[in-house]
Amino acid sequence: MLVSALAARHGGRAAAPLVLGVMCGDIAALLISFAGLGALLSASAELFAAVKWAAAAYLVWLGVRQWRAPVCAAPMQSRRAPLFRKAFLTTAANPKTLVFFTAFIPQFISDGAPFAPQFAVLAASFMAVAAVNISVYAVFAVKIGGALKENAGRKLNRISGGALIGAGIWTANRAAE
Repeated sequence: MLVSALAARHGGRAAAPLVLGVMCGDIAALLISFAGLGALLSASAELFAAVKWAAAAYLVWLGVRQWRAPVCAAPMQSRRAPLFRKAFLTTAANPKTLVFFTAFIPQFISDGAPFAPQFAVLAASFMAVAAVNISVYAVFAVKIGGALKENAGRKLNRISGGALIGAGIWTANRAAE
């Protein structure tokens, strides 16, 4: 939402620093999350399974919140604030980002394989997909100038909420295996 709002408000020149700021913030959050996951994985398989169940519940909770979220206008942003810094700090300091990585990524980690190579593959894969995703949001926001109709915003909330609920159900099924 930050990238879309600021790119729509500040135009095409804002896209690159916003995307780079979010990417660097995600890298910081990934490193923090994986440091904790690595320690957790090596400490206890039972505790790791409990994290998977908590992850499933969290994803469903996020999905329900997103489904029910009101559609609101983009927040006002200061033109003087450096866009990269704002995007980096917002992403890296967002506890939802940390919890999301901690909740979602464990589903793709095998406790029987070395952690570091799995981290490298997952981090690189996530960052590649995220870079494309964030860039598309920025370009799209610049093109439409942030003028989404309320009905379109509500549909977007429902689609993303449904996807999170589905991910939570999938995570619960994986935790039950």
